[in-house]
Amino acid sequence: RLAAFRDALGEDTGEVPVLAGSGSTWFVPGAHPGPGRVVARTVVAFES
Repeated sequence: RLAAFRDALGEDTGEVPVLAGSGSTWFVPGAHPGPGRVVARTVVAFES
């Protein structure tokens, strides 16, 4: 079932999805809004 979400996300965005750190969420770079998707903005961690 997870592979079906990966394939659909890849087809819809033109990107290659990778598993996020949790292993239960697919990630692609950029903003690709759509039904059933969450668009989150990521930033580089602050380095002191």
